[in-house]
Amino acid sequence: MTGARTRTWSVLRSLRANAAREILSCDDTTNLIRADAPDRIRELGPQTLTAAAERGVAIRQVTTRAGLAADRDLGAIVHRAGGQARVVETIPFTISIIDQQVACLATDHSVLADGFHLVRDPVLVAALVAVHRQLWGTGEEADPGPELPGRLATLVPALASGEPDDVACRRIGLSPRTYSRRVAELLAVLGVQTRFQAGIEATRRGWI
Repeated sequence: MTGARTRTWSVLRSLRANAAREILSCDDTTNLIRADAPDRIRELGPQTLTAAAERGVAIRQVTTRAGLAADRDLGAIVHRAGGQARVVETIPFTISIIDQQVACLATDHSVLADGFHLVRDPVLVAALVAVHRQLWGTGEEADPGPELPGRLATLVPALASGEPDDVACRRIGLSPRTYSRRVAELLAVLGVQTRFQAGIEATRRGWI
């Protein structure tokens, strides 16, 4: 799909408008800035994704740390507008995958507005989805959340190591009741159900 940038984006906008379940993408805003895309083009991406998120479509974007930093004023990564985003070192291509049925793969590997391959072959689309899932699984949350308060941070190593409660209480200097209450608070902050999950999540966020 090539031609005028506005025409190219009209096709992508139509595809995203018809998304029913999910939109997966690899995006790096530094590419958009480098391509000197006009304001209207820069607005269309966030608009189509935010509109889809408002309809209940799952938005999962993989980006880079540089791309996330460059995106502060553009909003192409919509993790604060109903979508989700994870950060990796590099992305192999720029792509938008609709409902695991059709993929728009940038012809220059960087900017969809400058042209893209429309991929409908089920085998190729499945392969692209698999690449996205791998990147998503290894990526970090775009917004990992605030740092833990000191009273909770001291619990993290104990949970990660499986240290018995009585040993942890003596080491930290807390009563069993206070320790249990703070563990429950920590689980709530991390959004997990078990202590094991808390250790994994804290490690992923870089708190250990």
